[in-house]
Amino acid sequence: MSKKLIFFTSLSCLLAAFLGFTWYGVEKGADGIKELAPLSGKENMSSSNKEGIIYIYTPMGGKLQKEEITVKTTMSKDEILQTAIQNVINNLQSKKILKTSEVYKFKVYLEDRDVYLDLSSNILSHVGDAKEELLVIYSFVNTICNLGGVDRVKFLIDGKSVERVKYINLTKFYEKNMEM
Repeated sequence: MSKKLIFFTSLSCLLAAFLGFTWYGVEKGADGIKELAPLSGKENMSSSNKEGIIYIYTPMGGKLQKEEITVKTTMSKDEILQTAIQNVINNLQSKKILKTSEVYKFKVYLEDRDVYLDLSSNILSHVGDAKEELLVIYSFVNTICNLGGVDRVKFLIDGKSVERVKYINLTKFYEKNMEM
């Protein structure tokens, strides 16, 4: 064999090994994500008993509609996040996008400025088409990213990273998109 061929073969093997270890490290690193406890005791937004307003987004007429939700300012940021997500689910049920007869569970994981939202598979299984599924996805993304302190949302379904439930790719991180 020529020296060039040996060099490029060795370089290719090293590159493949490096990428393999890097990929394994990324996947293995997902174990370090911490679940948010409902009452984590993190710093409150305010020490008063006043109420504040957060915004949630839900589909209406092919677009996302912004709605005000009142929360106690004594709630921790984690509690506000949990409340916002539950309100999105409640609004999706009231608008008959989700069935009211089913229970929809979720867990929230936080890593730096990324949120991993673990939804039960039935949340996205009832959508009618790709546009409706995308609006449901961005209902969660825009609501979570609008609370502050979060840049991106990654969806997990029943605790696992999946390619899709029906139509939309769920393997990537989603960022806020107010044009929806």
